[in-house]
Amino acid sequence: MKPTALAIIKEVAEAYGVTTDDLRSKSRIARFADARAVVCYLLYRYYNYGWKDVGRMVLRDHSSVMHSVRLVEGFCLWPKMYATDLAIIEDIKQKYFSDGQ
Repeated sequence: MKPTALAIIKEVAEAYGVTTDDLRSKSRIARFADARAVVCYLLYRYYNYGWKDVGRMVLRDHSSVMHSVRLVEGFCLWPKMYATDLAIIEDIKQKYFSDGQ
């Protein structure tokens, strides 16, 4: 069974060492923005929420969510630079979205 969207948000926040309020804040601090982008990616790709639905969860508009998802998809182009981000995504995918469940 898939975890709730809130569980994913909390898991990502914990992995980045931020709070869920930090994720939803207007702050552009890199750690917050990276965590927010990962949340957008996971909710869009693995929950099939629409851009606007994800945006409501992270207090952003749909175009910001689209940018975040594309940003995370681009992480694989720079694996050394985004190694930590990719590891967090992979850990969450294995924990919650593996085929064995």
